[in-house]
Amino acid sequence: MTSNTSQGRTKSSAEPPTFVPEHSNPTIEQLAEALSTIAQKLADAGTSPSADTVASSELQRLDEEMRIKRTLVQLKETRTELLHIERALAELALRNGFTLRQVGVPLGVSLSTLSKWKANQRFFTDESTSV
Repeated sequence: MTSNTSQGRTKSSAEPPTFVPEHSNPTIEQLAEALSTIAQKLADAGTSPSADTVASSELQRLDEEMRIKRTLVQLKETRTELLHIERALAELALRNGFTLRQVGVPLGVSLSTLSKWKANQRFFTDESTSV
């Protein structure tokens, strides 16, 4: 592509700009050193963590945190279910003539807890067993 200038000469705009230092002509070694420095800076910039890498690691950390929280909630729910099962077993055993000691030792429940469970039965009341 050419264009006319004010002096009537044509100038090509497709020519790449050239580097001409003002004071001296650089040697090939100087140019090689400058290119090497630029290449090293580009390589260093490529190895530093980018915004995508930082965001990805933050997402991974949040995902791990959510999995831990979910596991803790499930653990609490499982413990609650286990407590209900233990209590139902204890109440059933006590209703069938087992002593507090016979029931407490295998379940790992103290005698005072078993006494409270026996006094305040949840699962096996008189209405539920009289069918």
